[in-house]
Amino acid sequence: SSTMSDAKLTASFDNMAKGLSSPVGLALVPVGGGEVMSFGDQTPRVAWSTIKVPLAIAAERENGPSPAATDAIVMSDNAAAETLWSSLGTPTEASAAVTRVLREGGDKTSTVPSEKLRPEFSIFGQTTWALGDAATFSANLPCMPGTGNVLTLMEGVGGNQQWGLKAIPRRTTAVKGGWGPSLDGGYLVRQIG
Repeated sequence: SSTMSDAKLTASFDNMAKGLSSPVGLALVPVGGGEVMSFGDQTPRVAWSTIKVPLAIAAERENGPSPAATDAIVMSDNAAAETLWSSLGTPTEASAAVTRVLREGGDKTSTVPSEKLRPEFSIFGQTTWALGDAATFSANLPCMPGTGNVLTLMEGVGGNQQWGLKAIPRRTTAVKGGWGPSLDGGYLVRQIG
């Protein structure tokens, strides 16, 4: 039964998490959408560079494919992502465009900010993106129109993002990693795929 497998998965995850020095959380959604399965720490946290995926989609829809999108996804280049953000108009217009892509991907709650929340970081990277919402968006990504190029870029990410889902052998996996310092002095690492 699915309840039995859910219990086994939860027990396995909890056992693994006990051996780690930091909290860890995971959300799974079948490709094409469905129910969210959540494990571990589900505290909503900032997206960091994982938000570059809906940003690149919004910018590509507005302006076509660009070297900036390639660099923002493959190399997680922040200057390239800022170029994509600026290409969407004012911060308010850019926020609305990226938030629309999130909604299209089934994320009904996350909103990309339109002003800097932490002065030293990008506006978009400080989007609060709960794991379940990010997993729902990621699961719907292959089914959304006009996302093929970004998905291909996610399949070819640089070495700094080849961990987590990307480390599964013999699989072509589309991922995007993100990382940065938390307000509490720790470090947050995220991945969608």
